[in-house]
Amino acid sequence: MSGVVQEQRQKFFDTSGFKPYPEYKDSGIEWLGEIPEHWDVKQLRRVIKSLKNGTTAPQLDSGTTNYPVTRIETISNGYINYNNVGYLKENDVDKRYILNKDDILISHINSLEYIGNCAIYKDNETLVHGMNLLRLIPDDNIIPDFLIYYLKSKNFKYSARIHAKPAINQASVSSTVLKSLKFSYPSNFNEQKSIANFLDKETHKIDKLIEKKQRLVELLEEKRSALINHTVAKGLDPDVEMKDSGIEWLGEIPEHWDVVKLKYLLRSKVTDGPHESPAFVDNGIPFLSADSIQNGKLKFENCRYVPYEDHIRYIRKCKPEKYDLLLGKAASVGKVALVDVDFEFSIWSPLALIKPDTRELNSKLLYYVLRSRYVQKQIDMLNHTNTQDNLGMKEIENLKIILPSVSEQKQIADYLDQRTSKIDELINKINHQIEYLKEYRTALISAAVTGKIDVRGEEQK
Repeated sequence: MSGVVQEQRQKFFDTSGFKPYPEYKDSGIEWLGEIPEHWDVKQLRRVIKSLKNGTTAPQLDSGTTNYPVTRIETISNGYINYNNVGYLKENDVDKRYILNKDDILISHINSLEYIGNCAIYKDNETLVHGMNLLRLIPDDNIIPDFLIYYLKSKNFKYSARIHAKPAINQASVSSTVLKSLKFSYPSNFNEQKSIANFLDKETHKIDKLIEKKQRLVELLEEKRSALINHTVAKGLDPDVEMKDSGIEWLGEIPEHWDVVKLKYLLRSKVTDGPHESPAFVDNGIPFLSADSIQNGKLKFENCRYVPYEDHIRYIRKCKPEKYDLLLGKAASVGKVALVDVDFEFSIWSPLALIKPDTRELNSKLLYYVLRSRYVQKQIDMLNHTNTQDNLGMKEIENLKIILPSVSEQKQIADYLDQRTSKIDELINKINHQIEYLKEYRTALISAAVTGKIDVRGEEQK
């Protein structure tokens, strides 16, 4: 990170505008340092009634039942998302697991970066506590609204994650360990309430600003999609003669373009990665699945690795090379990325490998075509007719592609590269601003709940 950017971030996260407490003392906790002189240090167990896992009753993916049940992803964004719940049959509901107001849910089995995620239940809608989230019930010595902010602080998450036990695909931390974690807090209820009210006010302002920026990103993404959709279907010449495409939802296309099935434009059949669970290693050959495609790009930062010997075996069937295309065929159906690297890697079965015959089909144009609405609509229609969220290789090969001349293909691809790169730059800039705001939000919460700043009375300003 450049010195200028680092300086800007330090200024952005500066909480020096808030006064410190008059007197401090050593907390006795190395990572916490000093705390206000009148604050207490206790284990979490001293301020809670219970911390337990949820019901093991079998969950349904959908249903008209009145009993939604939590899953790990229910609290992935720090609040309870009813779009990410399961459902229980009425006969499977044990009323002991129905959440009460101010119960707190904590993620204790997850990818390491999500260990410690939490949300507080404030709703009137019935919600059952499911497996793989811990339910924390605060006791009468602490205000739940203060406790949830402490649990959302980087201090708690740091403590939870350093005590987590890693596994191949996830980590876990036990309720016993979490209850033993020490934290500091003011015993005075008015002070707890003052801190919670201050954070309610300040985080609300930050969240509103984040929402505005996220909406701007959505508008830019819509603009990019509209640009791609129009250009790959209509071309660059506004005066060109048009003809009926023969595809109901597409309409007219340039008169000299053809509609061709993808399989006639490939140098080999569409294939996919191994249908087995690989033996992952710490160092080896990168191994990508559908989650490695993000915003149309391949991301290797958090990928897993397989032994070289397994990689050699996998690429006998499926060998990704530069200018090939990867298409999500299971889990994240329809996600697309162009292979733009020279080094070797392998892919898992949720990804399909597409090798265009570049004498007939420009790889970059195919990348835009596969992202376009008219191809994604075909994928959606195929996906809805299948019993599972899964595309077959033959279905991918039979996708209908609008084919300009080879020279036009390059012109269109170059034009879209230029136009979309400018939009992507704006999106990246705004996304960085959103990340800064989220980090500032976390820093402000941590400073307030650990007593680094004195916000008593600030909520009234």
